[in-house]
Amino acid sequence: INFKSFFAAEKEERAMASPAASRQRKEAEVLLRLSHNDPALTKADFQTEALQISELASSLRKNTSLLTLSIQRPIGLAGVELFDALGTNSILTTLTIFNGFSNTGDLVAIEALAHALKTNTCLSTLVLNNNALGNAGVAALADSLLVNTTLACLNMHRCRFGAAGAIALGTALRTNMSLTTLFIGGNNIGNDGARALADALVLNTSLLELECVVACVSLCVYLCASVCVCVVSLIPQTHTRTSSSTHSLTLPSVWAVMVALAMTEQKHWQRHSLSTRPCDTSLSSVLRT
Repeated sequence: INFKSFFAAEKEERAMASPAASRQRKEAEVLLRLSHNDPALTKADFQTEALQISELASSLRKNTSLLTLSIQRPIGLAGVELFDALGTNSILTTLTIFNGFSNTGDLVAIEALAHALKTNTCLSTLVLNNNALGNAGVAALADSLLVNTTLACLNMHRCRFGAAGAIALGTALRTNMSLTTLFIGGNNIGNDGARALADALVLNTSLLELECVVACVSLCVYLCASVCVCVVSLIPQTHTRTSSSTHSLTLPSVWAVMVALAMTEQKHWQRHSLSTRPCDTSLSSVLRT
């Protein structure tokens, strides 16, 4: 008996049976089905390093069935080719990229994504959590929102941008009337960023939910210096709408909410389901007056 060969074969068999290897085989099968345009394949999730982005991009160019695509692994500059394919794809509605970009050198790929959004006419949900977009990357995406009319949900939680990125988003929200949900929590947008978003709400009529949770915020006149996260749900009532829409705002300073209320042309607001956390008692009294 050749024990060396026996143990080598046994080791290889165990490796093939490992969760990682099993995941790689499954993803290879999904990619193969995608390349053959399998009409039954509507959702794909890729997490392993074995994924060839170039093959995925090639499949997306001709695929007519995939509706949801999730990539939870580094993409880097390979994303340029992927997003070029997204620009002409006419079926994908949801794209999630988690931990795809980790440094500022990936800006070229992020800009490619922004460019794709200017021509794509089917993507409605874009989730970019935990990506190093930075202010420049967010500004590029915000610029695409000036043109895009199909994206309804944009999630950029923990994407390492600050006030400049929030200001760019605020500018886009003044004219974009398709986005209904914007998540930008975990980014240090500061008071200037909060003000830009608050000002944008004066003109925006489509955004239903805005989340930008920031901790350790000084609430100036309204509260003593404290750690505070406030959630305010406001229902604007206008003469032109028959149904009410809800703005769920979690802003990093109370005055930003006040600016939105004081400057808005929609004079009649109904306080609805005010939710506060510890240290928010002063905020509650201010909003109820």
